[in-house]
Amino acid sequence: MIGLVLVAAALALAAAACGIPTDKSPRPIVQGALPNALAPQTTTSLAGARAGSDVVRIFLVRNDGATPKLAAVSVVIADTTTLSQRARMVMTELVSDQPAPSGATQNLTNTIPSAVRILDLKLDGDVLDLDMSHLDNVESTQQRLAFAQMVYTATDLPGIDAVRFSINGRAAQVPLDNATSKLGQAIDPGDYAQLDPNN
Repeated sequence: MIGLVLVAAALALAAAACGIPTDKSPRPIVQGALPNALAPQTTTSLAGARAGSDVVRIFLVRNDGATPKLAAVSVVIADTTTLSQRARMVMTELVSDQPAPSGATQNLTNTIPSAVRILDLKLDGDVLDLDMSHLDNVESTQQRLAFAQMVYTATDLPGIDAVRFSINGRAAQVPLDNATSKLGQAIDPGDYAQLDPNN
């Protein structure tokens, strides 16, 4: 019986010795003292992104296969509150983006000439009405790619499902995969399924 009491006392002393000491008041934890599993995690953002900015995607043309396909490229725009403003910024970014043939944009081209300008842009429900200039200067073999780039870029924004094109204020017919659109037709990514980057 005395042996059991001694063993119990020894276990109690050992448990007390292993306890975590307490401080009289809270104290800050030195930066880097926490193990990685407990440290707050940060999100890696696109290079150049900063507070008050947003990362969106534009679509360029990839030319490294037998047939061209569209390819998504992330770009940074100013953070805005309205979909119309976001659409204007992302479309302006698409028109002005002329990638250098190196790095992440290797084999990517923009078939939209740098002379193209956005004359007007407005939302009609989930359709983006886009009036552009100088699109008639695009080579006929490149027109389908240029319009597909604009459709995929615009409809990548949540809330926009299709694009209706005008050129210099007049409703336009645009080349699709296997046909030409009707005047004032709303065009969606399905009209360019052959260029879908996921196919």
